[in-house]
Amino acid sequence: MKLIWHIVKKDLVRMRLPLALWVLLMVAKIGLGVALRAGDGVDFTWFGRIELYVNLCTWLDALMIYILVAVLIHGDALVGTQAGWKTRPISGARLLGAKVLGTLLIFGVLPVLISLPWWLMCGFGVHEIGDAILESIVWQALFVLSSLALAVLSENFSRYFTLTLAVIFVVAVGCLLQVAYLPDLGHPSPTVQESRVLVVLALVLAGLVGVVVHQFLTLRTWRSGGLGLAAIGLAMVAASVWPWDIVLHRMGPDPEVARGVSLTLERPSIDRGPNYADTKSIHILFELHAHGVPEDRVLSASVTRLSWRGADGAWLNAVGWTRGGPLDLPLRRVLQIPPERVDEETHRFVALRQAEAHARDHQMPATPPVAVPGDAYLRSTVTLKAELADQLPDKLQEGELTTDLELDRPLPLLDMPLKVGLRQAKAARSVRIAKVDLSPVKVWATDRILWVVETHPLNAARWWWPIFRGDWTYGIDGGAGYWEVNRSQGMVRWLASMGMGYSVAVDGVRITWARIEVQAPRVVRGGKWVAGQPDWVDATTLALVGFTDAVRFSRTLKVERLSEPPKPKAEPAEAP
Repeated sequence: MKLIWHIVKKDLVRMRLPLALWVLLMVAKIGLGVALRAGDGVDFTWFGRIELYVNLCTWLDALMIYILVAVLIHGDALVGTQAGWKTRPISGARLLGAKVLGTLLIFGVLPVLISLPWWLMCGFGVHEIGDAILESIVWQALFVLSSLALAVLSENFSRYFTLTLAVIFVVAVGCLLQVAYLPDLGHPSPTVQESRVLVVLALVLAGLVGVVVHQFLTLRTWRSGGLGLAAIGLAMVAASVWPWDIVLHRMGPDPEVARGVSLTLERPSIDRGPNYADTKSIHILFELHAHGVPEDRVLSASVTRLSWRGADGAWLNAVGWTRGGPLDLPLRRVLQIPPERVDEETHRFVALRQAEAHARDHQMPATPPVAVPGDAYLRSTVTLKAELADQLPDKLQEGELTTDLELDRPLPLLDMPLKVGLRQAKAARSVRIAKVDLSPVKVWATDRILWVVETHPLNAARWWWPIFRGDWTYGIDGGAGYWEVNRSQGMVRWLASMGMGYSVAVDGVRITWARIEVQAPRVVRGGKWVAGQPDWVDATTLALVGFTDAVRFSRTLKVERLSEPPKPKAEPAEAP
């Protein structure tokens, strides 16, 4: 062990100058993040300039890693006859241990120590810091492993760079051959596609680790290189032909909280899509009515699969998406919002206009009842490409529609008055109202404009964790959104999702400048919409709500017949 530490110390002393430059680069990037977090939230030109500098630092950071890996490995090169370590009592396994330890210290521990003050400044707790460390290690490992696999197969930097260009060329040619000779047959579901990504990542990472370990232990350069090329080839094949779904089979039996939720199918219809770019495709529209949704939960949906037995008896499949779900009642419960005040004149005006619109256009369904406990209205769309569209009869034989659903509990994160300079933070999510302006244009939906500066954990590495958990929508306090809340009027209105604005990531922290439009409560007086509360700004708060306790399940419904949607009635021609 003493010899391993001696090799590590020797490498750190030899690399002290490039390491110092790399540290300065990382500190400069964090300094840009501090400037953005303290900015005014309004000058988007300045934001764009700083974002350009942050992206430049990111690319320079990748270049520095590429160079540092070469310096680390070529100090005790594994290729060639000039390597001094071969004349000493150092085995390949011991040298591997020393280089792995040095790699962990340089590319794992050092970046975390530099970023730790930044994470603490942004309000990260133990859980968020753990996630940020995991994310830092994951993304560093992907690039460091790729560079290590190239460095162990070369004896100096010139050959290292040449080998890099050669591998890029081989991968590019392989991708072209993949497109030409391994076409993606059929229409794999999103979960099969993500399963393919997992398999490809696993093969690539296994190949990179195999190249490094094999070269250290055997010094057989050509055999190590062949191992890497074989892994790349298998990954390309798997990207096109992997057929198995390793995601949805974990759906399991119904969770207890979801057992009372049922779906009914209403008005399945075919949209031939004359206004779509691909006029040969058709779009199947399904309106779903959910019953028995718990009052403290939000029902959301994602993937929908339509299956039917074709004319030859074979099962055919198409995949689509479902949108919808009531938010009003659960949000009122968690935010403690009283029932909305009903204005009789406004109610009569809205009801009259809805009846007129429904009579004029039969494509517009009658307005469903709102705020009904336990009910939810969803809408599914399944798109069939031309080859499948030709095999879809109007009367299906054993047709089925399977929808993946999720029940989430609303989680209030922040609830702040519309005061300039006010900052609130919870669970590493920070929101500061930088400015409040009058709307420059008098339009229906906007009375005030809020300029908001946000920071929250990036959690980019957790994009893959939902695959293993089966999450499809919000996830753990994900999908957080802003809501305009006026408790005196009983009003709650969705404004925007967190992170929807000018945004940049700095070492595990996403910084966003958002422009949010808020509106005064409206009532109808004399047939015109007017503001219904003079002091509405003082009575309004900006609430940030996420979702937690995700419960996933699926429902399957029979589909027997699809109908063309009714065409709108023609307007009578005016007399000349």
